[in-house]
Amino acid sequence: MNRGPSGSWWGNGGHRVARKPITTKRVNLSDCAEMVRLSELAYLPRETAAKSAAAMGFSECHHVGNNGGAHALVVGDASRLIIAVRGTQLSDLYDVFSDSWAWPRRDYQGGFVHRGFYNYCSGIWVDLEPFLFHAEGRDLVFTGHSLGGMSALIFAAWSGLLRRVVGASLAHVVTVGAPMGCSWGFCKAVVAQTNSITRVTNNLDPVPFSAMWPVYRHPRSEHVHITAFGQVVRNPTWQDRLRDFPQSLMKTAWSVLWHSVRRFSVLQAVREGFREHDHLIVNYRSRFDAHQD
Repeated sequence: MNRGPSGSWWGNGGHRVARKPITTKRVNLSDCAEMVRLSELAYLPRETAAKSAAAMGFSECHHVGNNGGAHALVVGDASRLIIAVRGTQLSDLYDVFSDSWAWPRRDYQGGFVHRGFYNYCSGIWVDLEPFLFHAEGRDLVFTGHSLGGMSALIFAAWSGLLRRVVGASLAHVVTVGAPMGCSWGFCKAVVAQTNSITRVTNNLDPVPFSAMWPVYRHPRSEHVHITAFGQVVRNPTWQDRLRDFPQSLMKTAWSVLWHSVRRFSVLQAVREGFREHDHLIVNYRSRFDAHQD
């Protein structure tokens, strides 16, 4: 993994004691691909995730929370501590309730946050705090898919004060298919309490562009987008997205038609199409892996 002149992740390791102007900072695509893989591991059973994390080169692996509520995977090595928050499990009613409870609530740092996401994070925050206090010599990274991505932003904002207390560098954040869940006031708090924010989206995934309350938005960040045919681009303009949209629709329509003919069933075609849905973490990971190859 490439490191900056200071030897820290993305070269932003200095302890920041004052608010800086909102900026967009570039990240390595290999770093994004690694965060996507870790976001996928957060969904897996504990033993499977631990073996996969060890294969990726992480010497430590911990789980916080349980399958009856919020859940996070904590991995680390000599230079980094990475917290990957699990996204929504449709079989877990706690996750579904957290997604649907969209009414805003105020955060102590200012602004408003999606109440369900806020409570989801509150459920395991006390268990994450010890890791933050004992990782002052390492870079801290929060990541997660969908609900986990929005939770990663909340955790990063909360971690800022603790990291300042121990004299450590502020966290980096990589969200994967995360929805909008915070007001402009909290977005500013997130930017002030982090070193960098990167938002990863995939083709026609509608979740990153959905807001369950009019005041919700994404904080200012670098945008890494996977196009209809698998290219990974940085900060696409609306003109780029507009050009890509017809190709995305044609690709989706062709996929449904192909599965209908192959399976002789529209229902089977819909089922196969769901497996190829752009929001699924497995499709984020497979397309990023194909790009890296």
